[in-house]
Amino acid sequence: MSDIKTFIRRLPKAELHLHLEGTILPETLVELSARHDARPIKLRQARALYSFDDFTSFIECFKAVTRRLVNPEDYELAAWRMIQQLAAQGVVHAEVYISVGVIYMWRNFDPRAFEPIFAGLERARERGERELGLTLYWIFDAVRHFTVEEAERVFRKAAEMRPRFPSIVAIGLGGDERRAGSEPFRALYADAAHAGLRLTNHAGETTGPEAIWEALGIGSERIGHALSAIQPVLRCRPARHPQLRRPRILRLRRRQRVPAGP
Repeated sequence: MSDIKTFIRRLPKAELHLHLEGTILPETLVELSARHDARPIKLRQARALYSFDDFTSFIECFKAVTRRLVNPEDYELAAWRMIQQLAAQGVVHAEVYISVGVIYMWRNFDPRAFEPIFAGLERARERGERELGLTLYWIFDAVRHFTVEEAERVFRKAAEMRPRFPSIVAIGLGGDERRAGSEPFRALYADAAHAGLRLTNHAGETTGPEAIWEALGIGSERIGHALSAIQPVLRCRPARHPQLRRPRILRLRRRQRVPAGP
C-alpha cells in the first residue's frame, strides 16, 4: 500500500479546483492569529473551526479564516504554503481561486485594496515556479449572494489587470447557491468572455441539477462541484440552449471537512 501511495504522490498532476483560502491549515491560521488578534487562538481552537456539518457552517469557517488575512504579507504566506503543499503532492500546475469579492468586503469595498494583495500573491507564485517548478494561474472569484454590482467589481478588476498579468486567466462565481442563482450574472459573463477571460462557475453543490443547467446557460465553461448532476431533470433541455452544444467540463468535487494537505 505504501508503494502505491508513493507512486501516486510522485505522478505529475494538475489541480483545477482549489480555493487559496481553503488551503490554509490550522497551523497557519494560528500564525495569522498571532499576527493580528488581541487574543490569539490556540491550535486546538483553530482545528475546531475546521469541523463543520453543512454549507452554512462551512461559510462561517471560511469567514473566520479570511478575516485573519489582513495584509499582502498574509496572502503571500498563505499562497506560498499552498504551493509547498501542492508540490509535495506531485502537482505541477494549479488553477487557483482567489475570493476577490471577500477581500473587498473585509476592506469596506476600497477600490485600492486588492492590487497590493495581488502583488503578494504574485511574489509567491513566481517563487513557486522558480524554486519548485510549479506553474499557477489565478481565477478571480465573486460572491453570488452579494450584489451583482459587487460581482461586477471583481470581474471588471480581472479584465483590467489581465493585460499586465498573464497569470489571471478566468473569473468564477462562488458563494451560497440557495440565495442566488447564475442568471442575474449573464451580462457579466458575456463581458468577461469579451475581455478574453475563461468562465467558471460553482453550481449543483447545495442545489439541484437545474442550477447546473442555469450555469451552463450563461456560458460557464467549467462547473465546480456539480454534485446534483446525477439527479434527473426534465424542465430544461439542451435544444433550448444552443450554446450548451459546445463541450463543457463538470468538476465533481466533494466539500472537504478539513483543508487539503500532503
